[in-house]
Amino acid sequence: MSSFVNKFNNSYKFYTLFNKIYYTDFNTITDNELEDLKNDILDNGSISIKFMQWYITNLINTSEKNENFKRIIDKFEDIFDNCPYHSDLETLEIFEENFKLPLYDFIQKDTLERVASGSIGQVYKATLIDGREVAIKVKHPSVSKLKDSQMLFINLIINLQEYSFFRNKFSLFMDIDDFIYNLNLQLDFKNEVFNNLLFSNYFNNHNKVIIPKVYYYSSDIIISEFCKGYYINEITNQYIRRKISINFLCFNLESTIFNNFMHADLHSKNWKVQENHKDSKIIIFDFGLCFKSISAEKNLKVWEAFQEVNITKIMEEQQYLIQGNDSFLTIKQMDELYKLKNEEFDVNLLMKRLRKILIDNNLRVTKLFMNLMVWMSLIEEMVRETGCFTRHNFDSDVTQHQRATIIAYCETAGCYKNVSDYFKLKYNESNITSIFNENETDLQFSDPEDL
Repeated sequence: MSSFVNKFNNSYKFYTLFNKIYYTDFNTITDNELEDLKNDILDNGSISIKFMQWYITNLINTSEKNENFKRIIDKFEDIFDNCPYHSDLETLEIFEENFKLPLYDFIQKDTLERVASGSIGQVYKATLIDGREVAIKVKHPSVSKLKDSQMLFINLIINLQEYSFFRNKFSLFMDIDDFIYNLNLQLDFKNEVFNNLLFSNYFNNHNKVIIPKVYYYSSDIIISEFCKGYYINEITNQYIRRKISINFLCFNLESTIFNNFMHADLHSKNWKVQENHKDSKIIIFDFGLCFKSISAEKNLKVWEAFQEVNITKIMEEQQYLIQGNDSFLTIKQMDELYKLKNEEFDVNLLMKRLRKILIDNNLRVTKLFMNLMVWMSLIEEMVRETGCFTRHNFDSDVTQHQRATIIAYCETAGCYKNVSDYFKLKYNESNITSIFNENETDLQFSDPEDL
């Protein structure tokens, strides 16, 4: 009986929090109210934090006035790695339960140091007995218990999402079933290790990417190589930031349009820069949330369609992008998207324009398309940093310069051959005479800033 009461109480607290967020006017909310809301989310536990990360992102991305939300984004930015910690004693118990030996038989004494805490687990830095520095990720012990109770309300939302009235009223255009599926994957750390190994294999010969090696793991703990680095906001030199941004962009393009295996959680705390230097490598962390689509070719078509704001191409892929009866959807109805042609690359703006089209036609975006949109929104800042994909005629000198900049980086750094070849092809398509001879193996470029 007490178990049922606890589940009901946790579910009711979650409902109260969801209700509070929905009826909050984010355009007029004060700093104190915003702080109180953030504390309420943190106090509700791991599943609430993960769900509210998802919901608030969706709310902002589908808002009619998303420019008003910068303050909210800034306030909630640290929710990714500054969640409540569980006790070190609980960590010791979880470790011994998983590996059948005490943690301090495994690491050097007095080296265990807290680094960060996310919605699913927390991370320590430590030194193994053999001297290797490691990161130890430990799942929060409360996660599984909270999941059972708070999923009662999430399941209610899934049922309401089937009705257009509730879907439109609460802006529930994302696939919540996909949220649950991804949450279950993230709760089993073995899945994260598997994804880590796949990325390690894909980028084994790339000299600009570091994937930390996993040494030991279980369903609740991952012990991996500790890689020191800087967050991108700690890099102030604009030339260095631009080179790093191109590296980051190429990594994501390689992952998406060639490997068809994407890191779906690359917010600013899940990757670092090895050194504050223009030739530094990027370090990728936290592979709990990754995804594949139908094919790499399909990813490329969708990427190009939205990058070029090519409505015809978008319509060709509509069955891949939306759910529901799309037989009455016409190019004329997609005119709102065409306005993006003369605007800065902006995923929030894209989602705002899509929102109206979806409501008017009683449609929902597909799981795969929403994953791609989340991925695009996560890399959006770095896309801007590179200066690439600003809105220009796609045969213009500016666009050609952008392509040459990426080619130059790949050639001088000796990496991302697939990306380089792709942009050479796009470059040559816009020139009467090709400047790239496929038989030339010693082609060299200067640094992008010198082009």
